[in-house]
Amino acid sequence: MRNGWSERSNDSLRTILRTRMLASSSACLPFRNGRFEEAAGYVRRAIATNPINADYYYGLGSALLKLERHDEAAASFKDALRICPDHAEAQNELGKMHADRGHMEVAMSAYRQAIRSKSDYGEAYLNLGAALEAQGKLDDAAIAYGDAARLCPENVEVFKCLGIINTRRGRLDEAAAAYRRSLALHGDAPDIHNEIGIIYARQGRFDEAVTTYREALRLRPNFPDAHNNLGNALRHQGKLDEAIPCFLEALRLRPNYPECHNNLGIALKHKGKPEEAVKSYYTALQIRPDYPEAHNNLGIAYAEHGKLDAAAVCFQQAIRLRPDYVEAHANLANALADQGRLPDSVESYRRALQLRPDDPVLQKNLGIAFSKMDRFDEAVVAFREAIRFQPDGQSMLTTSLASLDHSRIHSARRTLIIKRPGGIG
Repeated sequence: MRNGWSERSNDSLRTILRTRMLASSSACLPFRNGRFEEAAGYVRRAIATNPINADYYYGLGSALLKLERHDEAAASFKDALRICPDHAEAQNELGKMHADRGHMEVAMSAYRQAIRSKSDYGEAYLNLGAALEAQGKLDDAAIAYGDAARLCPENVEVFKCLGIINTRRGRLDEAAAAYRRSLALHGDAPDIHNEIGIIYARQGRFDEAVTTYREALRLRPNFPDAHNNLGNALRHQGKLDEAIPCFLEALRLRPNYPECHNNLGIALKHKGKPEEAVKSYYTALQIRPDYPEAHNNLGIAYAEHGKLDAAAVCFQQAIRLRPDYVEAHANLANALADQGRLPDSVESYRRALQLRPDDPVLQKNLGIAFSKMDRFDEAVVAFREAIRFQPDGQSMLTTSLASLDHSRIHSARRTLIIKRPGGIG
């Protein structure tokens, strides 16, 4: 889990040691210098003199956490709560321990109790947001992160989390605003420049994406993710000769980088080097066998070389790994159609259309498959749907009619015309 508050428990313990345990700073120094066993000894002696001080038990738990003695740390936090049930810091620490073990519901209960005990506790809101995000509750997580940002407007990690969650929610402008706030707090942050570049790329603003990735690389030249992302942006601009060296540099820095091998394969394919592209896809799959996009791209490469059986296997594997992968369903349908397996092709087109019913190309291809099977009435229905979703209705009409048996063209033409303002000529 992301947690931008790793130093907070240190600060809390030092405060406890300084203000509530001893008049001198001797107990703080071991903790500050990483001598956690010694610090724990000081806290234990303080507990012996005053066993009903919840802060002492919290301080002991914090030291034991640093020593990775998790069971003892949890017991100390529980002792703090036994003495003071509203000890927000102890509740928060127990929540983090539960989250680290994957017990998210228990963790969230602890964070919420911490917030009830201390309503302005930004750390607990941040941790609650991370737990909600881990459960896929993105809108609730965004609310928790927003509360953390309101309470901790100078914390860089909070705004990074807001940027990530809003990117996942598709709220790209809000994500960019959060990242820019993070940069305002800490300008030399190459990872944030990289994230903003990703947003620009998703919005199709590739010139701005390229500029932003280059700024990330100025700050951190050995940043493989930024090299890979810069390569992708340049590829989308059609600058393959600039993109390929970016992918190669990313792979020099991180050889076992499956996404980059896949992206290099795409660039090599567009560069007219299909054999090298296939090698890149293979390498991606050797590193990450459960990579649906690489299976799909390898299938495309096979299909373009007439290896339809191998292509179909690749598309089927991509679908097994990601059942909602529309492009893989469509590519499988195309391969099956090219093999003459029209009934199987129709089923694959229908699965793709269940996922993306307003795709005119899928509707048109389904209509063509029906027409080749002499199922003209179903072909007409599919072509009508294609025309409905295709802005250029006349162009789609002409293409669709061309695939129908000549004996049915006249009746199909009458059926296909859709009345619109101005009509279709």
